[in-house]
Amino acid sequence: GNKQLENAKLHMPEAFAELFYPPFWKRDFEQCRSLVAEAAKYSELQDERWDKELQLVFVTKFSFDEQAAREAEKRLEERLAGAIRREEQGDLVITLSNVKMLLGKKKEALRIAEEAVEQHPISEDALDYVALLRGLAFMYLYAGENDRALQPFAKLVQRPNGEEYGELMYNAVLDRLRKDPRLEAIPKPSHHPLHRVWPQC
Repeated sequence: GNKQLENAKLHMPEAFAELFYPPFWKRDFEQCRSLVAEAAKYSELQDERWDKELQLVFVTKFSFDEQAAREAEKRLEERLAGAIRREEQGDLVITLSNVKMLLGKKKEALRIAEEAVEQHPISEDALDYVALLRGLAFMYLYAGENDRALQPFAKLVQRPNGEEYGELMYNAVLDRLRKDPRLEAIPKPSHHPLHRVWPQC
């Protein structure tokens, strides 16, 4: 998959994620840093930019633009307060949690992510709400609560659009859990997508 991405003619801003993850998985963090800096120039990437920024800062301890993050936090809170569509609310919750975690507001970030999952459990909608559970799993990791992170990851590999084998095995954010045998056991179900739990139609 990485080779296909490398051979494809990908450009910013449309292919930000596709450009970011191959070097991130290879631990080429300087290239990732350049991509995040480039993403900051595009208004349509402002939300996605913070997700990648947080991952990079968590792994490398690189510095980031705190003033821009605080401004983004304020805008996101205002947008979330006025959001009506369910999909928009979910995206804003995830991005706001990322920004607050980046700013060191761990309790606020966890509260927002936990409340979103409580209000919208995947038992109600496994397709639309799985992103919120994934966001919470990573919030626990960023907060250093590794034991709590493993529980939602175990659920995610059993769900459509949940967590894929490649990301669990190669994502640099998970490096701190590599020696935990519970993490090694988690990816196995995602090898067999037909065995995942799909919602009843």
